[in-house]
Amino acid sequence: MDPPTFPYTDAQLEEAGLTGDNLTEQAAEIIATMRMRPDLLHLSIFVLQCVNKSSKRKGRGSHGSSNSLTVSDVPAESSNPPTPARDAPAVSQYTPDDYERTSYYNGIAEGGDHPELVYRSDMFTTPFPKPIGDAPRIPVKSACGLSSTPLKGIWTTVCPEILDLIEAAGIKWSSLDPACFFTRGLPGDLAKKGVFGPVVIWIGVIPGSTSAEAAHNASQEILELLRKKGVEDVVLEWRESEVRRLGDGW
Repeated sequence: MDPPTFPYTDAQLEEAGLTGDNLTEQAAEIIATMRMRPDLLHLSIFVLQCVNKSSKRKGRGSHGSSNSLTVSDVPAESSNPPTPARDAPAVSQYTPDDYERTSYYNGIAEGGDHPELVYRSDMFTTPFPKPIGDAPRIPVKSACGLSSTPLKGIWTTVCPEILDLIEAAGIKWSSLDPACFFTRGLPGDLAKKGVFGPVVIWIGVIPGSTSAEAAHNASQEILELLRKKGVEDVVLEWRESEVRRLGDGW
């Protein structure tokens, strides 16, 4: 299999307004990171446009003024993983247990290399089912496309505002995408049929950088922003990942 390469041509970047004087330093740094390590970071054109728009609105121009992913955040091949004693985020009432943290996204990536869950805003209203019996099955998720949702109509304007809230919280994000998941292998009557989940705003963060408490607090502000725009039935899910994009949302 050929190694991954930078996914966009210069013409595509120019058409999207992501070249020359239109490009902020923050967006330029992220594109440079994608060129350097396409195996670790893959953001959609739309998310890059959101970053660029958000940076322009804030008047950002100096290196290091952003909490988003930059070249220095991408680990080299020989980097050691963070040790729990030094880098593990604090545990709180919003922290998923080890089973949910490691199993929630089972199935969405090839080879079992799925990301770990940091926090989800519906954790108390929609518990993740625990394994039952002598031969328990872990539910299997797959990403699916979105069609007509209330979020779709406002995404182009609300995406930069969400990024502003995430960055204001000091969170090192690595991706922001609309998503939906289909889950198979749930207990009871849903075991064979499977079920489509709610519309999700899927936020990636640098591994070891974000606690469930911080994700919860930022989520409350994001959900309030969405409510003001007339959007209620959306779940925020935060995961640790050097993110490979699964789809284009809609």
